[in-house]
Amino acid sequence: DQDKLKAAMNADMEWIKRSIEASGLTAAGPMRIISTEFGTQNYTFDVAVPVRRGTAADAAAGTVTTSPAEQLTGLKLQGPVQYLHTQPGRAATASYTGYMAELENVRNALRAWALTQGYEATDRPYEVYKNGIDNAFTENGQYDVFWKLK
Repeated sequence: DQDKLKAAMNADMEWIKRSIEASGLTAAGPMRIISTEFGTQNYTFDVAVPVRRGTAADAAAGTVTTSPAEQLTGLKLQGPVQYLHTQPGRAATASYTGYMAELENVRNALRAWALTQGYEATDRPYEVYKNGIDNAFTENGQYDVFWKLK
């Protein structure tokens, strides 16, 4: 049900925004949807936003200096929000425009490309919704798809 998916994604983003503000953080990149299971009856996913110390005003002023290796502590996480620290790494990437329902085909093609190039796709794939959650449910959805490589 598209309306339920949109509502769930928007609710998760609201909790993340509250946690970012309460913890004195700023977004270090766009929202990501990390797929766990994408089937005809079930779609399970996590919503994530990379963050760093400092407010949006600090970032605009160029005074945010969090390194990718720094673990963030003392966070005031709201609702279901969890903090997960990940290390930078290599990823295969593709861009796609169209309905969100077709992202599974894009993910499969990206994984197949990585395999033919001698890489192993690991972990879960994720997408950056370039023009927002609401547009993801139309033919105008724009995405960057990523899959971590080993």
